[in-house]
Amino acid sequence: MKKSYRDIVSYVLFIGTTLCYYFSYSTILKLLLNTSIKEVYTHLGKFLLWANAFILHSVGFLNFTITEDKIIFLDVNRFISIGPGCSGFKQSLLIICVMSVLMISWKRKILLILNSILILQLYNLIRIFLLSLIMIYLPDIWKFSHDYVFRPGYYLVIFYLWEFHGRKNSLGFQKLLALN
Repeated sequence: MKKSYRDIVSYVLFIGTTLCYYFSYSTILKLLLNTSIKEVYTHLGKFLLWANAFILHSVGFLNFTITEDKIIFLDVNRFISIGPGCSGFKQSLLIICVMSVLMISWKRKILLILNSILILQLYNLIRIFLLSLIMIYLPDIWKFSHDYVFRPGYYLVIFYLWEFHGRKNSLGFQKLLALN
């Protein structure tokens, strides 16, 4: 019984941290760092665009052109671009927040955060690549896939990283398990 109570408290802490992050991001951070955040979004978006173009080219999609802000698929006359919310910046800040509340040493915490950000960006790159394929072959389901499959998938990856990659390795969590 104690274990399930502690799990509930831990999940409430995760949800509370997430909600506080989104409230502070949407108000304070956007006001204070508006121009800096736009630059980060722009640079991450361009990196993801070029990385996606490289992957598309590597797997045999050759009939596209890349501009400063989009990949245009010439055969089907469609394009894909990476908006600010798709750069992975906001999600990386979220993972920093939720991992920061774990009871582990700062050295382990920093390694965990860097590893988690890398995993998030890899998921994002795979997500953008798959959305590109959907744009080429199944454009009618692109919006649904973007909004209801891959976006929730992003937050499932964040939750997984926190739950299994972070919380299970937390010194405090291990001590709690030893008590039961």
